[in-house]
Amino acid sequence: MQDMKRVLKRLLLYFLLLLLADIPIPYFSTPYLLTLCSCLILYYSHRVSENGSLKMWINAIVGMELLLVLFRSVKYDALKELDVLTRLFWYLFYVPVLTIPLFFLYMSLSVNQQEQSSIRKKWGCAWITIAFVFLILTNDFHQLVFHFQPNFVNWNDQYSYEITYYALTLWQYVLYTLSIYLLIKKCRVIRSQKQSWLILIPFILGIIMLLLLATGNMPMFNGDELIEFPDAIIFMVTGVMECCIQQGLIPTNGYYGMLFQKSMIGAQIIDEKGNSVYKSMNAVDLSPSLHFLSDETRIENHTILHRMKLHGGYGLWQDDVAYLDSMNENLERVKERLSKEAEINRLRNELKEKQIMIDQRSHIYDAIAIRTQIQSRKIALLANEALQCSSKERIEKNRIKLQS
Repeated sequence: MQDMKRVLKRLLLYFLLLLLADIPIPYFSTPYLLTLCSCLILYYSHRVSENGSLKMWINAIVGMELLLVLFRSVKYDALKELDVLTRLFWYLFYVPVLTIPLFFLYMSLSVNQQEQSSIRKKWGCAWITIAFVFLILTNDFHQLVFHFQPNFVNWNDQYSYEITYYALTLWQYVLYTLSIYLLIKKCRVIRSQKQSWLILIPFILGIIMLLLLATGNMPMFNGDELIEFPDAIIFMVTGVMECCIQQGLIPTNGYYGMLFQKSMIGAQIIDEKGNSVYKSMNAVDLSPSLHFLSDETRIENHTILHRMKLHGGYGLWQDDVAYLDSMNENLERVKERLSKEAEINRLRNELKEKQIMIDQRSHIYDAIAIRTQIQSRKIALLANEALQCSSKERIEKNRIKLQS
């Protein structure tokens, strides 16, 4: 709803600006419209962000609107007494009339570059327009567009339209209609799809004004028509382009502050005095003493403030490290548990080593005992005999046996 209101306000502003051209002040209308077109050129040069074909065709359209106003002024006011030269500027007036819808079509094709038509189709439209321009500029030789009296007597008042004029007029409306169809078709974003009909408002109003002018039914104001032909063309074309800008079809340099405000990051931009210039919704309210802290300063238990120098100020953004802190705590606990488990495993290994040594010694002792079992029995028998016998000779005999 807010987008629709903004578009309607812009269209109303354009319409009122064009109505100002009919203020009954001598020599006011043409300089005013030329100034208005020059402002539009500066506006679109600054507003449109892309430097490719889209921006080129938009600037070409507004440039042709500037020539349209200029040639209209020359053919009606500046050169009234020079028939041939005045008629030439009259013919030149139709050059922007024919090229504006052509450039308008190219602009609509340049929206969403992945869906551009082939070069052959583009040049097909261009060749048809060039042919009509050639016929108009050479009308004095064949009079297939405008038919005059013999020897161009009273040519400015007594002339008739030939079939070529109606053909080139129909060609203009075909190009405008095709351009509007392509622009509405390219409203692929859901929000733009729901409001794509806004593009039709300036187009329909412009067609109505052109039909009123063609049929002579345009309301009068101070003896002049309320809206003239250049005014209707400028309103229709610039109105459609403004709708495309508001719908997001034409990328612009605007609304960066709104984009920054609605972004998910917690950041803000301050000037050199610490005043907040841009601030996102998730940014933490910082006291002035915190604006000039060093980078990566922890301002809360789980918040780290980053700071970066910018031209004319600083960029501040905070990182919520609660999850990282919890992970570090878990890692510390795991590390401690692993350390305890490692100590237990070390003690277990030492016990295993000691048990293996004991088992090896027992095995050796058992092997020695088995191998010396017979000798031990003989020694025990001789020792028992020596204890039981009182004969010294017997004892000595047993001692010798033991030594041998």
